[in-house]
Amino acid sequence: MYSDKKNVLQLVALLRAHGVRRAVLCPGSRNVPLVQAFATCSGFECFSVTDERSAGFFAIGLALHVQAPVVVCCTS
Repeated sequence: MYSDKKNVLQLVALLRAHGVRRAVLCPGSRNVPLVQAFATCSGFECFSVTDERSAGFFAIGLALHVQAPVVVCCTS
């Protein structure tokens, strides 16, 4: 994983350990460590959506489709 921030690495590892495999990412200046950690972790399938509201709706649809939790990572 890219980030050297302990809390970011722990969060990504815990999500992966609990079976979360998909992440919808809204890259921004405030969440760069999280976005890079999810993007570089081999256990996650990542989807990039620039609009945060659209990302939320996309994640809901994806979670319903795959019947599994989906992470949404955005700045606001």
